[in-house]
Amino acid sequence: MAPIPPNGPVNGNWAKWLAGIATSGVLAALVSCATQNPPNQPGAQFAFDLVTFTGLDHEKIEVNPTEVVAIREPRTHRRELPPAAKCALVTTDGKFISVLETCSEVSTRLENSK
Repeated sequence: MAPIPPNGPVNGNWAKWLAGIATSGVLAALVSCATQNPPNQPGAQFAFDLVTFTGLDHEKIEVNPTEVVAIREPRTHRRELPPAAKCALVTTDGKFISVLETCSEVSTRLENSK
């Protein structure tokens, strides 16, 4: 098997590097994995539904419900929220997303997406 340099082919010799990969069987293995489960048959497929909320500028914000760890009303929120915000979503990466929907609406939508 041709060794794969950590930063791609040396001196920009892509053709030689790709030929080495093709002859080593790596390419054949990748093609084999990609064709084992056609789209109409079950296999390792991942899907999740995004929940849509309205941002403060009336923009559409799509959120993965599994990434929301808490929802906060403006009066109980420690950070200063804009006056138009009716609810803040706290995500797993520590970000706050202010939305125009009430926290009860947010909670209902998140629960219905499960």
